[in-house]
Amino acid sequence: MTVLSKVYGTISFFYEELAKISVFLLSFEIDFTLIKSRMTRL
Repeated sequence: MTVLSKVYGTISFFYEELAKISVFLLSFEIDFTLIKSRMTRL
């Protein structure tokens, strides 16, 4: 039971970190497309 809870904790921690990374990459991609559209306008 303790091993199972440990594994579950590791998985949930991994998913949390993955979510943070994906949100960061998504915001970075949005910033990049905004900058690119601004540069093409100039």
